[in-house]
Order: sequence, then C-alpha cells, then structure tokens
Amino acid sequence: MRAGEGRLSIDCGSARTVAVLAWADGSAPLSFDGAPHLPSAVYVAADGQVWTGQRAWQAAGEQPSRFIPNPRRPVDDDLTVDSTRVDALDLAAAPLRRVAAEAERTAGQPVRDSCSACSLLATPLP
Repeated sequence: MRAGEGRLSIDCGSARTVAVLAWADGSAPLSFDGAPHLPSAVYVAADGQVWTGQRAWQAAGEQPSRFIPNPRRPVDDDLTVDSTRVDALDLAAAPLRRVAAEAERTAGQPVRDSCSACSLLATPLP
C-alpha cells in the first residue's frame, strides 16, 4: 500500500458481502444502503441490468422470478431470467462492482490495492 492510498478487503459470502477500507492510520467498514454488509443476492431487471442490495430485495417482491438469491455459481453456468440471457460471471461480479464503487466514493479516488476472501462452493471433492 502506497502512502495516502487505501487497501480494500472484501469477504464475499453466499448471503452477504462485507468490505473494509484501510489506510496506514486506520480503517473504515463500508456501508451499503445504511447496513454494514451488502446482500450477495441480485435482481436482473427487464433491460438486463443487474441490481444489488436493497434495490434487488425490493424489486424481488414485485417480480420474484428475476431475483437470484445466490449469484455465485460456476461461471460457465449461464442463466435465462424471464427470457433474458444472463452471464453467470456478471451476476457473481455485481456485488463486487458495487463494493468497488463504494470504496472509490469513500476514498475519493480509485482503490487499486485489494484482497478478497470467498468461501468455496459446497462441492464434494473426488
């Protein structure tokens, strides 16, 4: 980490994503829609945009068929949501993009140093 620059640490979970922005002199947890975590669930809008956080949960109440509660899946496993073809990688990346945008807003500049932890998929090993 260079002087004056922050480091972004992200814990990506199946249910929620938590992020902390750290500097040499301290750290600050990021906030999403007023909460200390971002729900990992996403919502695919009719135009193909992928929504995260409270916006995704609120939209799910109106059109639950467009709601993906756990977007982390094998990246070669694309989906069709109400006749909209969706790239699985875009779904999994949506919460991370939201975290990156919030980190940049908080830091006042792009955060170039990051680390993340993601739990393994519950797949039996051979």
